[in-house]
Amino acid sequence: MPHPLLDATQGANLVSYFINENMSWNEERVRQWFNERDSRNILNIGLATCSKPTGLLEVVRTNPIGIGRFYGILLSMGGALCIFKVIWEARNEVVHGTRLRPIMEVINSVNRLYNDHLSRWKSNANKRVNKRITEVGWWNCCTDVSIQPNQSFGAAVFRDHMDRIVAIYSERFSTTNPTLAEATILASAAEFARVNLKGKVVFYCDNKVVVANCSNICNTNQNIDIKGVADRFKSTVRLLDDFKLRKIDRNCNFMAHNSAKWAASVSALGVLDLGTMDANIFSNVREWSPD
Repeated sequence: MPHPLLDATQGANLVSYFINENMSWNEERVRQWFNERDSRNILNIGLATCSKPTGLLEVVRTNPIGIGRFYGILLSMGGALCIFKVIWEARNEVVHGTRLRPIMEVINSVNRLYNDHLSRWKSNANKRVNKRITEVGWWNCCTDVSIQPNQSFGAAVFRDHMDRIVAIYSERFSTTNPTLAEATILASAAEFARVNLKGKVVFYCDNKVVVANCSNICNTNQNIDIKGVADRFKSTVRLLDDFKLRKIDRNCNFMAHNSAKWAASVSALGVLDLGTMDANIFSNVREWSPD
């Protein structure tokens, strides 16, 4: 569990103290009360779009996977097997009188084992999805993020049916969880489109978990950590004339990634001034690197 830097008598005896009215973390309070590592982990817990929870038990009840991920442990079948293996090894060390492993060593061992498991996994889907709809009457929107040490930036690139850039919109997020950040910029892009573009919009995201959870047909196996922002996206796109959500290959989505990366480098928010951006940012297939 995180250890507060401030005494609990200073006014924060409820979880709701750290949550804004719009069901987002109050980043300033979190960083004031907790050390850098704990703050980062707390801000990576996605919040649902429901009434503000008052206690820790309610946060655990509404988001058990987010809490389970608090120290980087992913609660999937592969993650569960990695956890069991390391805990069993630590248990045997105690039983045989070898040593008592520190909890952080156990957690780090689980993370290393799970990351090794992920690096060996190969997707069966080799086909790249890179074709964007360019029909008359449809806007296109590609989204992506740039993850920084203590924050992230997201960008949404809006184009017309002739593939001309209409606007690039950027937001800053307190989370460093890539999936949560990607889901959040997708929801923000939908809100931007509703206010500024209206009409029909095709949204593209290179994160398959986000695409699956934000789809209208996703009723089971939902990722609880991004359920709140997924619901935000779904409720917003209903107000558009029509919409589609597609998975795009990351190698064909670099303009959105480059835009987020540039926004992070200059701390740019809102509608970006295209005239101030490096021309190399506008490539769909090549990553931009600052000089």
